[in-house]
Amino acid sequence: MKETGNIGGYAYDDARFNASHAYLMPAVTTELGKLTSGTLFDLGCGNGSVSKAYADLGWDVTGVDVSEDGIAQAKATYPDMRLEFGSAYDDLAAKYGTFDALISLEVVEHVYDPRLYARTVASLLNPGGTAI
Repeated sequence: MKETGNIGGYAYDDARFNASHAYLMPAVTTELGKLTSGTLFDLGCGNGSVSKAYADLGWDVTGVDVSEDGIAQAKATYPDMRLEFGSAYDDLAAKYGTFDALISLEVVEHVYDPRLYARTVASLLNPGGTAI
């Protein structure tokens, strides 16, 4: 894995939504609502709260995050979900396959290699897939 700097230390108090979800979730839900539910990859799933919300709406969700604390919160609160430690700098498509849609909320501003991040996003999508 490529060096991720201090971002892996991003801490979470719990596995609930935070203040930014008040404006993010309606917009993302509207866009995902234009698609047929299917497979969804959450790149930067944090504490798993967003992944869980879309799983509850019928999406088959897989997610990764570089925050060990976030993944620990996610696994403790949502033990049946596929949420694991991982980075956009890993070969995620080789490990998880491809998906109908991908969300990556509040992540791009933290990446050290935006081109590799974009290639990873593209590699995770089925032909005609949607990235948000």
